Amino acid sequence: MTVESKAHICVPITSSKLDAAQTAARRASQIGDLIELRLDYLEDFDLNNPDNGLTKLLEACSRPVILTLRPQEQGGARQLSKAVRVKFWSKVKAGDYRDIELDLLEDLSADERFTSAQKWEQVIASYHNFACTPGDLDRIYERLAGTPARIIKLATQANSITDCLRIRELVRRARGEGRPVIGIAMGMRGVMTRILGPSWGSLLTYGSLEAGAESAPGQVSAADLRNLYRIDQISEETEILGIIGNPLGHSLSPQMHNAALRKLGLDGVYIPYEVDDLREFIFNFVQPSTRKVDWKLRGFSVTIPHKVEIIKYLDQLDRQAERVGAVNTVVIRDGRLYGYNTDVDGAIEPLKRVMDLPGARAAVLGAGGAARALVFGLKQQGAQVRLYARDVSKAEKLASEAEIVLDSLDNLSGFDYDLLVNATPVGMRGHSEESPVSPDLLRAGKVVFDLVYNPPETTLIKYAKRAGCRVVDGMQMLVEQAARQFELWLGVRPDVNVMLSETVQK
Repeated sequence: MTVESKAHICVPITSSKLDAAQTAARRASQIGDLIELRLDYLEDFDLNNPDNGLTKLLEACSRPVILTLRPQEQGGARQLSKAVRVKFWSKVKAGDYRDIELDLLEDLSADERFTSAQKWEQVIASYHNFACTPGDLDRIYERLAGTPARIIKLATQANSITDCLRIRELVRRARGEGRPVIGIAMGMRGVMTRILGPSWGSLLTYGSLEAGAESAPGQVSAADLRNLYRIDQISEETEILGIIGNPLGHSLSPQMHNAALRKLGLDGVYIPYEVDDLREFIFNFVQPSTRKVDWKLRGFSVTIPHKVEIIKYLDQLDRQAERVGAVNTVVIRDGRLYGYNTDVDGAIEPLKRVMDLPGARAAVLGAGGAARALVFGLKQQGAQVRLYARDVSKAEKLASEAEIVLDSLDNLSGFDYDLLVNATPVGMRGHSEESPVSPDLLRAGKVVFDLVYNPPETTLIKYAKRAGCRVVDGMQMLVEQAARQFELWLGVRPDVNVMLSETVQK
């Protein structure tokens, strides 16, 4: 591993048994550039006689190896006294690199037995904080730089996406001083540093072998880093896209947009940004006149809970966004921020493929942002729209603004609809056995549209198929609105089949 090389992916092995760790190391060698053997995870590893276990593990690795023995209080998997750690690092000679915590390096700086056992060119001096990104991060960096270790590592919990900026600043400082550095902000709010870190100058990024094998919060899989985000190809010239919201853990947008970018051979990447404080994000990352990161940000998707609040930070809205009163797409062009709503087109286009909307009697279930997009979109197409909700009071504002009839969901049986739209979260994964309406309200030949896309086939869609209805699932809207976003950002129509294929695989 050379300092000049970019986008090294290190795969941590977090198996609890030696045999399983050997198998995992062989798999990790196929996708990673380095392997981190997390010895603290191994329940059957003898720390008093480590050579035998290490020999077996190293034989399974065909990539350079980082040895790590992390104590529980610093994010490790087991209790380890300082005496045990000192004895281990004083004795072990194997491995290409070793990750040793700052506290140990500082406490033993005068211990000749310990210091003489280290090949300092191969030592990573590390600091971990799983609670926050502390205010004295520069001072901590200076303590790390004061050790004999050649490589510096800082991994701190991002409680705000702005913490990513602080990690970025330290990475750039270290590289300016000629120090190899690994900088990571942990947690979902820190995902940006795991994907863009190498392009900022971070020596490597950590990627889990698979879901459930993460060694730290927010860790992206090595396969996704390599294939989805294509971090090997990210540079300062890469165009940046993404999605802001909270939570984002189950968003399919990165799969769709990155697949489209890859298919078209474009130098771009789409990243999830978990944002709590919208003003802070706009000021520090987005607005060209105030942002603190110099990157080629072209725009981003907007989801819950920011679709309405984002409007006050924009320079201009398109007519659709004005009508709906919500924005799901921001485009940055010529130093200005433009807001769009592609949810309407995303919902209407799939419906137009299966029915004539002018004059159609449409029953829309729901009172939130999705229902708002459907109501205004259907009205624009000349449909006769009625709004139904379990809690009528929550839907009164929408019904009044759209000038449509509002009724309780209990009265749906009295409406002879041509189109039934579920714009509620009922039926989504975690509650997939539920349906917003009973099967006896579904009629053969009618169209049923369920905006829920996870699972791909909801209980409502199953009921509708059995009743002989024509169905439109939520995945079609998801892909169509995403394709329109892509066009707005980059001026080219993506391959919707590629986008759909990625969501189905996910």
